[in-house]
Amino acid sequence: MADVLGVSFRHAVRGALIGALAGAGAGAAEGYFLLATSRVARTALHEAAVYAVVLDSLVTAAGSALLALLLGLAGGLLAGRRAERPLTALHLLGAVAFTILASGFLWNERLQETAIYRTRQALPPPETVFPALAAAAVAGAVLAYALAGGYVARAMLRHPRGTAAATLATLALVAGVLPVMVVAEAQGYQFRGLGSRAATNLPVAAVHAADTAADTANEDEPDPEAWHGRPLNVVLITVDALRADHLGACGADDVATPHLDRLAARGTLFCYTQVHQPQTNPSLSSLFTGQYPASHGVRAHMTDRLPDTVPTLAKLLHEAGYATAGIAPWTSLKPAFSGLHQGFETYVAAAAGEPDFLTLPVVQGAAGVFRRIKDQLWIGRRISALVRAEDALEEQLDGRADMSTDHAMIWLGLNQREPFLLWVHYFDPHYPWTPPPPYDTLYDADYEWSIEDVYDGTWRTWQWFANGDWAPEPHNVHRLRALYKGEISYADEQIGRLLAAMEDLGLLSNTLVVMTADHGEGFGEHGAWMHGDSVYAHEIQVPLLFAGPPVPRGRRIDRLARQVDVLPTVLELLRLPPPPQLDGRSLVPLIWGDVDSYDRTSYAQIADDTVLAVITPDLWKLILDYRKDAVELYYLPEDPQEEDNRARREWWRVGELFGRLDRWAESKQMHWFKLPEFRFGM
Repeated sequence: MADVLGVSFRHAVRGALIGALAGAGAGAAEGYFLLATSRVARTALHEAAVYAVVLDSLVTAAGSALLALLLGLAGGLLAGRRAERPLTALHLLGAVAFTILASGFLWNERLQETAIYRTRQALPPPETVFPALAAAAVAGAVLAYALAGGYVARAMLRHPRGTAAATLATLALVAGVLPVMVVAEAQGYQFRGLGSRAATNLPVAAVHAADTAADTANEDEPDPEAWHGRPLNVVLITVDALRADHLGACGADDVATPHLDRLAARGTLFCYTQVHQPQTNPSLSSLFTGQYPASHGVRAHMTDRLPDTVPTLAKLLHEAGYATAGIAPWTSLKPAFSGLHQGFETYVAAAAGEPDFLTLPVVQGAAGVFRRIKDQLWIGRRISALVRAEDALEEQLDGRADMSTDHAMIWLGLNQREPFLLWVHYFDPHYPWTPPPPYDTLYDADYEWSIEDVYDGTWRTWQWFANGDWAPEPHNVHRLRALYKGEISYADEQIGRLLAAMEDLGLLSNTLVVMTADHGEGFGEHGAWMHGDSVYAHEIQVPLLFAGPPVPRGRRIDRLARQVDVLPTVLELLRLPPPPQLDGRSLVPLIWGDVDSYDRTSYAQIADDTVLAVITPDLWKLILDYRKDAVELYYLPEDPQEEDNRARREWWRVGELFGRLDRWAESKQMHWFKLPEFRFGM
């Protein structure tokens, strides 16, 4: 019996080493395929290639060791120690075959995932691919064993202690990568706290509704008595998922935004501002860097992070001597998921209902590593239990607007330095749409909730949508829109609280306030819901507002503005030099009514680049949809809902806009874009 156990144990050790090497080979292939077949330049791809080697090695080593243990037990019972050599040879043959099969399978899957970018030529059918892979696996295994397999098997059998040492060293080396990466992730996640002082103890004014615009709403010049040329503070307010057509100052008459409207009356407003990818982290990365997502590489929300080599607004102002604070109470904006913390001395990214352990830097680092594995690797995407656990955790969270204001007010009360940069992100009106009373019934007073109503705006609504059971009736759509509007009005009230606090502290007269959104939200327009999956106006057109001493008052500019223009605009208003390699240009000439000679064409894309858009300065918009092989052309001033597709009637304009998109894609090294030009008949 001892011999049987010895055979089984020794073969399990050999199996673990063989499996680790085979898994490393398959992981290296998976990492290479990720890099070679990706049409999108992303910051997390190289990291994913490393994780592929690590994870595939560990998983395959575990499976191989278990299989070897069982085979060793069976072989030991049947033939004793004589079974070790044939078992080792068999395991080596199987490992080589597994590596070839796994690599071929992963390559075929990547081809299937990226097929939408290719021509209409069909990919090889499964009945051709898999027999070919099986034949290649058998031939490759036999050839590899003939060349070196016999030598390796003999070496393992002759040196069992050396094999065991090599196994332990290999597994320790591979397994050690993950904790090292977690610790590296956690470095730099400690920030100056807000202290224990309660927001209610701060000297802030009561909030009063703004019934009328400011008395100076029609003045073009800033008030010289309010600003004496000393360095300006900057308060950047971002409202998640706020559509331009849902702001009163941009013409909305069915939603109340009195505080933002009053702020607009004190400054200059752009209602045709275009974001470049309708998802929070890629969009905010463009806001802070002045670069397109194709430049800074943040494409997959919560998976890609902003590189620390890219200058950001917070970094630039911190280097200029500004105190910096970021208030972003939502999980996706944590450093491990976004990289937006760079340059902030104080950074708060904790939602209501978040467990305390998630505030630990090591836990945040582990969560970031887990997210990049889950979203990018074949095996990670199939661990459904982990995915469900992540969803269950997210459903406990609530990014309330009052939390954003409370945190911001605490920091303003404790901060003793000027000038300062304060970024405040309002998660409302992002889904789930659950505004507090009275905003939950403000736009749908007759609504009566029932347990059967899955279109109630809670996380149940999102689950219903994600599961493919989405079939809202008109009254359901009306209810969801009413809840969305309620969250907008609630966020507006909280922004009013913040502005009132600043006024009470005597800060408004020397502060540049910038307000914008990261993206919009869809409610069935063009069949699109939520955000992130289209580039129609309801998802990428947001308001942009500048208010403060160096900005004209009471101006609304119905010209194209871009999200990448915000950084250079703020820097010029602060009289600070812009960093190199910006995609944006300052809006100051437009703000002051000068002729803008710059070609301010805007480009938008979704995460996988299957839908692209180009918007010209005179507001013509071309959309190319690879999923539908569709071309759409709209003139936004006359068709804000994008219902009149002029592509067939104005084919010459389509060609001209495609040329712009083509040149831009080439400048961003999106070389795949040229290949299927004929696909759209151009």
